[in-house]
Amino acid sequence: MALLKCGKCENMISEKARFCPNCGNENNLRLCPECNESMLKTQTICNNCGWQESQPKKTKKSMRLFLGIAFCIIGAISCFLSMGNINYVGDYQSNEYYGGDAYTGIQHAAATTANNINELGDTIEFGLQMIFLVEGLVLITSGVYFIIVRDR
Repeated sequence: MALLKCGKCENMISEKARFCPNCGNENNLRLCPECNESMLKTQTICNNCGWQESQPKKTKKSMRLFLGIAFCIIGAISCFLSMGNINYVGDYQSNEYYGGDAYTGIQHAAATTANNINELGDTIEFGLQMIFLVEGLVLITSGVYFIIVRDR
């Protein structure tokens, strides 16, 4: 671990320190890998020896920002699609059985079964729509988290 001079108070500080322990100035310097001279962290070319960083590193911050925006967009689409089709009906007319012959009993059983199947289908469809809505909200929340955390 190398030591650098603080740009404000000239105190020697670690190159890995974020702030000078003496004056509190933010450390924005690093050492050149070739000549070990101080250079700004944002510099890609050393002023002393001409060393050039081959390719700038992609920071985790930009990846987090990208993920955050992608999650928010996908989540918003999921919420939009799930909310656009919510139509829970659930209340079907019940068929009363008033007696009669076997044919009437069969008709009543068929109508009751059809109503039960329709209600079950609506319940499943509504449940799936709620799952997609919650998924969208989770993705949006995750996206916002990634966007906020990107500064750390």
